[in-house]
Amino acid sequence: MEKLNRCAMENVKNHLVVQMSICEKAEKKAKEEGMTTECIEMHHDMFCLYAGFLAQLD
Repeated sequence: MEKLNRCAMENVKNHLVVQMSICEKAEKKAKEEGMTTECIEMHHDMFCLYAGFLAQLD
């Protein structure tokens, strides 16, 4: 990872943060609208995956 362009890394990190925010909002909306547990869990799991990817880049 040391040889990767710093700007590229920051862009990817920012993208992951944005995606995490989208998943968080989607999970909340899914709960409010009474969507299926599977749908709610999907948004939650995607958030967790993005968070894991972000942690690996630090």
